[in-house]
Amino acid sequence: MSKQTWASQPNLATGRWRKISLLLPVVLLLQALALSMPGGTARAEGFSDPAFQQQWKLTDEAVANGKTSRTYFWGPQPFAHTAEVYAESPNNGQRQVQYFDKARMELTKKTGQNASLVTNGLLTVELVTGQRQVGDNQFVTRSPAVNPVAGDQVGNDKTPNYASFNQGKLAFGVPGAVKSADRTGQTVAEAVDRNGTVTTLSSAPVSLKYARYFNETGHNVADVFNKFFQSDPLGESNWLAVMGYPITEAFWARDQVVVGGKSQDVLIQLFQRRALTYTPSNPAGFQVEMGNIGQHYYVWRYGFDTRDQLPGNFRLVQPQGKSLYSTAIRKPADKVKLGDAPSTITTAWALNEGRAVVAADKKTYLADLTRARAFNELIPPTGDGLDPATQAVWRAVGSPDGRKVAITFSSGSNIVVQVYESNTLSGDNIAVNKSSKAFAFESNNPGKVAFSADSRYLAVGQNDKLHVYDGNNGQTKVYDVSGPAYWLGKTGKLLVTTRSVYTFDPVSGTSTVTPGKVTVVDAVAQTTTKLLEGPNVREALPSPDGNYFALRQTPEGVNPEGVGSSSTSLLTFRAVAAPNRDLSPAFEHTSSGRNTGEAALIGWNDDGTFVQIQSFINNTAGANVTDVNFVSLVNGKSLKKVSIPGNYLSYNQLQLAGSLYTIKATHTYNGPTAPSDQLITLQNFDDSEQTVLFSAKVTPNEALNDTAIRFARVVKVPVVK
Repeated sequence: MSKQTWASQPNLATGRWRKISLLLPVVLLLQALALSMPGGTARAEGFSDPAFQQQWKLTDEAVANGKTSRTYFWGPQPFAHTAEVYAESPNNGQRQVQYFDKARMELTKKTGQNASLVTNGLLTVELVTGQRQVGDNQFVTRSPAVNPVAGDQVGNDKTPNYASFNQGKLAFGVPGAVKSADRTGQTVAEAVDRNGTVTTLSSAPVSLKYARYFNETGHNVADVFNKFFQSDPLGESNWLAVMGYPITEAFWARDQVVVGGKSQDVLIQLFQRRALTYTPSNPAGFQVEMGNIGQHYYVWRYGFDTRDQLPGNFRLVQPQGKSLYSTAIRKPADKVKLGDAPSTITTAWALNEGRAVVAADKKTYLADLTRARAFNELIPPTGDGLDPATQAVWRAVGSPDGRKVAITFSSGSNIVVQVYESNTLSGDNIAVNKSSKAFAFESNNPGKVAFSADSRYLAVGQNDKLHVYDGNNGQTKVYDVSGPAYWLGKTGKLLVTTRSVYTFDPVSGTSTVTPGKVTVVDAVAQTTTKLLEGPNVREALPSPDGNYFALRQTPEGVNPEGVGSSSTSLLTFRAVAAPNRDLSPAFEHTSSGRNTGEAALIGWNDDGTFVQIQSFINNTAGANVTDVNFVSLVNGKSLKKVSIPGNYLSYNQLQLAGSLYTIKATHTYNGPTAPSDQLITLQNFDDSEQTVLFSAKVTPNEALNDTAIRFARVVKVPVVK
């Protein structure tokens, strides 16, 4: 396998980006100013490292204590922390970060660098270009951010977002963007709309002029912003280190911006580190404001739901007996019983759309995760070989738009996938408006069901075929490909992996291998394209954005079934646009024991920078182990390795909960007469804290009932206001 090197980015003087790490001088920190822009809100949390707290104290503690009358440089408090992938960090290529309203603090701890050196990067550049920086000279491609640059984050559908400046090729660093001429002294009279289209206003809301030009990026700075830079507490010698160079011209928002629910004229200009706005209707001293770039970046990187407070209302959802419970992970005492079923809940699937599917005694219900209320019983499908006496729910999945739930019902080998349509959170989110049958087929192992990003298509693999249901016309297209299918980001395309097959002929003593392949199925164009093929292909899992995929293969010359007393999987990462070249060295996930299962890719983290791979080992004397590795896209190294020991009839699992946390659930069987132990713990990915969310002793006659563990999930539950 050939290796693809990551593209490096030369410095600004050559017309491209470089990473500018910033250690602000104490004198500047004591004087820094950042005015809050109305928009999202964030919940406070403690400082995850003393270096972050010290940096904040130098600037914002006096403001928080009311000793200084100015607004914040970072924000009143941090709202989220985790470990993020960064190639040069010595901790297997990850660094500690903490998010504030106005910025992100970073502890990269490079070799030879002061371990307490706090930096912040070019967040505006990443938001506009979509090039997320994961090393000094390494970037991964994402889509530019679509959150509004100014004003309220909800209800500003016409306000320019970061992607607008990319789409219109208006920002330095965007391919095809053209530098501006020196316009010093000229009037600021251009406006930009949501699409990035620029128009010249016959009469601007306020008469402003350009004050100076920067050849480094080829852009001018409006006089109101230049005046802001010259005044205390910034000053000419300090403002550039705080703001960075301008990467756009100054533009009036073509349509008025909604700020605090009120429409206003706003001037916008983007700099490497910050976004500045000028609102002439604001009181004096608050007309120039710094945007909440830390919030905006967090929303973009982690797919945050803007209906909620940052960093997200994460809650543990779990069945216990007949009841479904919800527990706040930041406040475990906040435990709510959401509702009851008539009998013991046997399965439950918590969905991020504020709903859960609950099954109990052959009946299926929708449960509301946003508040306590009665479950809504669903009418099951009929016909197609389904027997009400044996019918069970196999799995459930929600659509991205929050309007649909697809439930797989099974009865023997007869499978039906039923789609229920309901309201979003703005209405009754568990009331069913209509239901329809998407698929009906025979299978003993129905494949994963998945909605496309636009919620139009539903895909499921069945035996040696892929079925794709078009919800717009109710028609199904069958493709001659087999294997797990995953949608590629927001496209209408699927990534399908057909495993290599090992065949041994005992008569001749020879073996043959049927190569595996990875295929892209385009549901819109209704075409298939082979992406790659090889004798050791086992599994491919696309990143959340669809630009990359994790590829699991077996070593050369090894039985591709990979099951026995030991198992080794080679995990690499590739770009969908260059599927035959590895982005990083292969990671070897190896397990051994009396009976070792083949490894499996469990999933990506929310920001698409690492993937979880795990395998199960059954050893002698009833002992077993689950081996888990979280492997970095950037360098192919394990960011964290966890081995979870168990025993006879035990159950354990480790899963990512967003990008900030891991949740570990264990059910330890202690024998036929002793109570079994059940435990659910939540840990920050940077190992900074651990919380017990659930602990119970299960009586012997209930020892096999691990529903409370097996179906427990941490999900982001939108807050209904």
